[in-house]
Amino acid sequence: MKDSYLISYKLFCQRRNFSLESFIRQNKELSFKDARDFFVEKDVEPPSEIDFINIQKKIQLENIPDTEEVILKKQPVSTKKRVPKKRRRRKPKND
Repeated sequence: MKDSYLISYKLFCQRRNFSLESFIRQNKELSFKDARDFFVEKDVEPPSEIDFINIQKKIQLENIPDTEEVILKKQPVSTKKRVPKKRRRRKPKND
C-alpha cells in the first residue's frame, strides 16, 4: 500500500474541522485498526497509534463517575424569581 498519495492528518483536521476525540466519542467500540482503515479509505494519513490510545484513555477517565461531584449536585440551588420585562406602549399616530 502506498502512503505517498495520502494527505496529511493535520491538514485534514484543519480543512474538514475534524476532531479525533469527538470521532472516538461517537464510535465507542472503535479500535485503532478500524480508525486506520477509515482514514485510508478517505485518502488521509492516519494519526499515530499513541495519539489514538491517549485520547481513548482520556475519554475513559472522563466516563468514571466521581462520588464528590454527585454529592455536590444534590445541594439545593437557589433561583431568583424572574421578573417579566415591561413592554413599551405604542405611540399614538398624529394624523
